[in-house]
Amino acid sequence: MLTALIEKHAHALQTWLNTVGPHEDLEAEGEAYDAFADAEHAFVVFQCTTEAEVQQKLSYVASCPTLADAVQVDLNREFLASILLPSNDVNPKLRQAIDTWKRADDSYRKAVSADQASDHDALWHAMDDAEADMIAQPCLTPADIRAKVEIALSNDNVFESLSSATYSAEPVERVLRIFLRSLLGPVEGHP
Repeated sequence: MLTALIEKHAHALQTWLNTVGPHEDLEAEGEAYDAFADAEHAFVVFQCTTEAEVQQKLSYVASCPTLADAVQVDLNREFLASILLPSNDVNPKLRQAIDTWKRADDSYRKAVSADQASDHDALWHAMDDAEADMIAQPCLTPADIRAKVEIALSNDNVFESLSSATYSAEPVERVLRIFLRSLLGPVEGHP
């Protein structure tokens, strides 16, 4: 089923792209666009039931910039929910990163709630660094993927980071790309 959705999306995308000639702007309207939008939505909301489907879905998004942009801008909650699998045990490195982030997040929130006028930069930076580490931590099991996606769906700050943030380290990279790459597991050339 997922393979058919991928093929349908690729075909619909190409058909829509073929509606314009050189130096013409692509229009987000018409029959070809509607077919493309329907195929995109069907792919994004398809609920994965196996680790292989999650990997296939992530790989396709990584290979299709148009789809990656749609997931980043408009469809990220639906996409993240669609790759959740039943969880077992989270690997120890990811568990440690999650626990460190939770402690930093709690400390920051408590300090801001107790004294909104004070400068909480150090606590914010600790929380932000812990969040970045957790987001980048490679997933080794379906339980790891589920744990990270659940955090992304339930925590507005993490979700916002995935939706719009970039890291300023060289090279500059969108947080969502780092997160998606982490869901694929250890990737050569990346932490």
